[in-house]
Amino acid sequence: MAAFLKALATAAVPPPGEFEGRGIVMSGGPMHVMQAVANLRVVRAMHGSSLRAEFWHAFELSPVHCRVLLEAGAECRAIRLPGVYVAFQTFVPTIMLSSFRHVIWLDTDATLLHPPERLLESQAYGDTGALFWPAVGAAGQRHLAPPGHRLRPSGPGVLA
Repeated sequence: MAAFLKALATAAVPPPGEFEGRGIVMSGGPMHVMQAVANLRVVRAMHGSSLRAEFWHAFELSPVHCRVLLEAGAECRAIRLPGVYVAFQTFVPTIMLSSFRHVIWLDTDATLLHPPERLLESQAYGDTGALFWPAVGAAGQRHLAPPGHRLRPSGPGVLA
């Protein structure tokens, strides 16, 4: 992460066509691809969203993984600065390297219950330019599931 931040400090302004529009950003390794595909299918088929999507990885996906992601509607992108990104250290680099000005960070194991465009069109996002929500099961929180249902902990959802 330190190498990424150092390189970012000297990075040039993105050329025209980059860092524009709205989109979904996900990241992970081979074990996250099928989760991402399942959730992209929900976003596309159930919610009718046509937001562009990018799935970022640290040079560990094969062409087969990238083909499956493309078929689900996500562009496969490699983090430009290779390195070891442990735990959740790909979140910030992938958001900052994405092609989008307005980003919905979507964990591969998070399933949206509403079209993602609703978040970007919400008053809260318009007022602040950012939305954050806690992970289910985060420290000290009760489950947000309906009575009789159990939800397992998920990573943070960030809209920036």
